[in-house]
Amino acid sequence: MKLRSLALALLLTGPAGLGCSSALVRAARDQNDEAFRVTLASTPAQVAARELRDVARARAERAVDAAAGEEGLRVIETVADCAVDLREALERKALGTDVVAARAALGLADHNITSPLAFARHFASSDAAWRAAGARSLVLAERASEGPPCEPGWADCDDGDERRGVRVARFRRAAMLDVHREVRRAGLAAARDAADPGDVAALLDAARRDPDQALRVLAIEAIARGRALDGVIGLTDLWPTASEDERLAIVRAWADLWRPEPGTAASSAARPSEGAPSRIEDVAFEALRRVVESDSGLPSFIAAAEILEGSPAHRTHPALVSAEGGALATLVRGIESASAPVIVDVIEVAPLARPRVREAVAAASKSENPLVAVAALARLLETSALETTELRTAALTTLDKHAQGNGDEAQAALDALVRLGDGRARAQVDKRLKAEAPEQRREAAVALIALGDRRAAAQLLADADVTVRLSVACALIAADAP
Repeated sequence: MKLRSLALALLLTGPAGLGCSSALVRAARDQNDEAFRVTLASTPAQVAARELRDVARARAERAVDAAAGEEGLRVIETVADCAVDLREALERKALGTDVVAARAALGLADHNITSPLAFARHFASSDAAWRAAGARSLVLAERASEGPPCEPGWADCDDGDERRGVRVARFRRAAMLDVHREVRRAGLAAARDAADPGDVAALLDAARRDPDQALRVLAIEAIARGRALDGVIGLTDLWPTASEDERLAIVRAWADLWRPEPGTAASSAARPSEGAPSRIEDVAFEALRRVVESDSGLPSFIAAAEILEGSPAHRTHPALVSAEGGALATLVRGIESASAPVIVDVIEVAPLARPRVREAVAAASKSENPLVAVAALARLLETSALETTELRTAALTTLDKHAQGNGDEAQAALDALVRLGDGRARAQVDKRLKAEAPEQRREAAVALIALGDRRAAAQLLADADVTVRLSVACALIAADAP
């Protein structure tokens, strides 16, 4: 009898390794919000970080399984941050027929954690939500003759059909013209993943004509993935009438085309000669250089930063060597004399390996504008560009003073301290845990996880707001295992 009493006491009050956390995981899986709130509040403090991740996962899976109506849509949207970890729950939800199920299917496709064409049959649906899920699955390139089996009845697509890729590409391009925004977005995102040069004409048309700016930007991103010469030149044609956001997307697209990520397929327009870029890369680089030389806004500074970043493969190319001087002068001018919001954006991408750029950022850290000063100090600290302990200590102290204010610079300084893992951020984070605004509570809990206090953050798994609960759950799931 005494042994049973001792075992029960250990279960309820003992260390995590002796059973308490397992009970908490069961509670997270089985209890409703009100009951779990009581259970969590009475749980001993000694809960292992790994068990907290299990609790967070169980709570998130329960929310996905129960998702329905408007709140269900908020649930699916919030757990997008940890969709990979919640794959099984999302797959169960996607078996339904309502709009929440459709959004779950779309989330699976958006994160590429389901097979190509998994929901393609829904592209024929009259329901826009399901049509979007179907469009997002259309990620086979036009020349792809192989792929997963097509489901019976979908567009007469049979196993082994050599024209499967052609058919999928045709439907994907049709999705870009759909009357519903969510379907067009899904088609554009599918084109980005398909990286099909055959999509470039349709993508250029979307980048020019779609009424939604965010979708025009997405089309520009997808054009870069297609790596076609027509796409590079087409982006130049878009430039004169593009908004600043679109121009920034074009600059980044040219940079991706000029300096592709490792593993990206080589250009098919022309094979590069020894030590020289291909024709596509040449055209993209010249476009970047023209922006640096002729534009005077943020896009020119971002283009300059891209040129200065370069890559080992391009480092000895004559065109790059001759362009670096102008790019360096343009970038430094942006840091020294642009408007404060632009300076902040430029500092975030400035290549501090360049001594002249590092000097300009160091000078900006003494700016009278607090937003500029905070951005510069944070970048110098995060890149270890401050050479002595005294300089780093002084910079952290300055950030802490800014974090205690109330303006935008206070939030920026607090965010920087959190990213740096500096304990001085804790007092301000604790204040935000009790804020009325759900957004502030959510940010505070995520900050606590970054600062290493997962147990305190886990209290918000029982927050009154579903987006707070699930954002914290995703952050705990994503936290590195101890």
